[in-house]
Amino acid sequence: MLLRECQKRTNILKKVFNTAYMILKCELPFTLFPNMLKLQIKNGSDIDGLSSYRTNTACRRFTQYIVDDIREPLKDASNNARVFSVIYDGATDASVTEVEIVYCRYVRDGKPLNCFVNLHEVEHAHAEGVFSAIDNAMVSAGIENWKEKLVGAGSDGAKVNVGINNSVATRMQGDGREHVVIVHCVAHRLELAILGAIKENEMLQTVQDMLNKIHKHYHYSPKALRELEMVAEAMGEKFLKPQRLSGTRWVPHIRRALQVLISKYSVILANFEHVSESRHGSTVEVQGRAKFLVKKLKDFRVVKFMMFMEDLLEIINILSLEFQKDDVTAVDVLDALDTATFSLVELGQRPGNTLQSFLDTVADSNGKYKGVLLMNYNDGTVAGHYQDIVDCTIDHISNRLSNSRDKARPVLEAARISDVRDWPTTRTDLPPYGNQELDTLLQQFLPVLSRMGCDQSELKKEWIQLKAHVGNLLMRHPNRNQAPSLSTFFLTDDYRKKFHNILMLVEIVFVLPMSSAVCERGFSAVNRIKSDWRASLSTEMLYGLLLVSIEGPELMEYDAEGALHRWWTAGKRIRRPAFEVAQRDDEGASEDEDELVEFILSQQE
Repeated sequence: MLLRECQKRTNILKKVFNTAYMILKCELPFTLFPNMLKLQIKNGSDIDGLSSYRTNTACRRFTQYIVDDIREPLKDASNNARVFSVIYDGATDASVTEVEIVYCRYVRDGKPLNCFVNLHEVEHAHAEGVFSAIDNAMVSAGIENWKEKLVGAGSDGAKVNVGINNSVATRMQGDGREHVVIVHCVAHRLELAILGAIKENEMLQTVQDMLNKIHKHYHYSPKALRELEMVAEAMGEKFLKPQRLSGTRWVPHIRRALQVLISKYSVILANFEHVSESRHGSTVEVQGRAKFLVKKLKDFRVVKFMMFMEDLLEIINILSLEFQKDDVTAVDVLDALDTATFSLVELGQRPGNTLQSFLDTVADSNGKYKGVLLMNYNDGTVAGHYQDIVDCTIDHISNRLSNSRDKARPVLEAARISDVRDWPTTRTDLPPYGNQELDTLLQQFLPVLSRMGCDQSELKKEWIQLKAHVGNLLMRHPNRNQAPSLSTFFLTDDYRKKFHNILMLVEIVFVLPMSSAVCERGFSAVNRIKSDWRASLSTEMLYGLLLVSIEGPELMEYDAEGALHRWWTAGKRIRRPAFEVAQRDDEGASEDEDELVEFILSQQE
C-alpha cells in the first residue's frame, strides 16, 4: 500500500517536471508554468494532489536540474571524443550584450555531430577577447583539454576570426597547433560569391531593385497591403505577401521574394497599375515607384530574365542548403559544388524549366503572359541562354570556394579519399589511388595522430588492406550509392580492430567543420528566448535555456526521472511536497517521506 502511494507521488512529480521541460523546450516564459499545471488539473490530471512547486519560481529552480541532466552526457561525449573541432560566431543579444556562441563537432557512431557547448560574454571584441571567450566557454562546459584535441575551427569570414596576422585563427594555431585547419564557412562564401556576381550584371541588379521596391511598398503601408489582398480576392487568386530580400541567408530570401512575384505576377501588376493611375491617396513618390514597376513588369526582357533568374537561384539554393547541413563534410562540399557547377553549365547551354515554360507560353499567346501583353517582344528576342551570367556566377563561386590562396584547400581536397564512391574499381587504378592525398593528410595531422597512439607504418598497411577490401565490395555493388561508406566501419568491432589506425585519420577528416550555419541557428534561438520582454535573463540562465532548446530531446521522448532524482537529492533538506494524503502523526509522516526518498533512489539503480 505504501509502495503504491510512493509510486503515485513519484509519477505526479514526473508530470510536473515534464511540464517544466515543455516550457523550456518550447522556449516559453516561466510565467506560463502555473497555468499549464492548472490546465492539466482541469483536464483531469492528478497533479491537484500537489500543492507546492506550482509557481513560476519553482519552474525556474527546476531548470537547473533539467539542464544538468541534459548537459552531463554531452560533456562526457565531448571529453571522450579523441578529436574534435570548434565552431563559433559572435553577435549582440537583446540586452546589448556581446556574446560568443560555441559548438563542438565530433564523431559519434561514425557520423559527425555538432553539439552546442556554451554561450559566453565577450569583454573585448578583438581577437584576444574572442579567443578568451571561446576558451572560457569550453572550460566552463567541462572540456578543459580542448586545445589538445583540436583539429579544426570554423567561423564566418570576419577579419577578427580568419585574419592572417592577428586573429582568432592564429591563436587557434598557436602553441604548437599548426595542424589545426581553419575553415571559412562555405555557406557564407557562397553568399558572397552570388552578391559579387550580382554587382557585375545590370539585369541582376534590376531584378534585385524591383524586388526591394515591391517589398518596401507593401511592408511600410498597411493600406497598400490591404489593396493587394482585395485585388487578389477580386481576381480569384490566393493572397501572398511580397517577401524581403535580406536575411540570415541571402539566397533563400531572394528566391522566395522572386517566387512570390512570379506566382502573383498578374495580381501585383494590376495593383501597381491602379496605384500609378490613381490621383487620390498616393504621393508623388509612390506613384513614381508604381509607374517604374509597371514599366519593368510589362517588359518582356525583364520578365524573361526573372524566369532565368529563378532557374539560376534554384541551383544556388540547393547548393546553399547542402552547405548549411549540420553533418556536411569536406567530401559533401566538393560533391555538391561539382553537381551545382554541372547544373550551371547545362543552364548556360539551354533554358531551365521555368524559363522554357515561360517562352512556350508567350510564343503560343503571341507575346502575352498571364493575360498581359508584354512590350519589346518579338521572336528574335526569345533566343539566348545568358551564358555570360552563368560564366560569371561560376567564376565567382570558384574564386570564393576554390581559392588557391586558401591554406585549408589542399587538406580539404585530399579528404576526398574518405568517400568510397569516388574510388576506382579496376585492379590497375585502385592500388595507387589516394596515396598522394594520404601523405598530405598525414603531414598535416601527424602530431594529432601521434597523440592518439597511431602507428604511421601500420596506417599505410591498413590503407592498402582497406582499398582491397572496399574494392571487392564495390565490384559486388554495381550501384555505388549502395556500397558501404567508411562511416559504417566505426560500428563494427572487427572493422575497428582491423583498421584501427586508418580510422583515426578518417575520424579527423569527418570532424573538419565546413559550415558555421549551426551558429546562425543558435543565435536565432537566442533571439527567440532572450527577447525584449526577457532581456534581463542572465547569460548563465540563457545558456541553460539554449541547451534544452537545442540539445534536449523531443517532448515525447524526454524522461524526467534523471532530473527528478537530481532535484530530490540535491537539497540540503528533504523535499516536502504537500500531497493531499491521509493525516498521520509526525513520526509516521517522517517515516513515509524517508521511504519515498528510498523509493525514488531505487528507481535510478
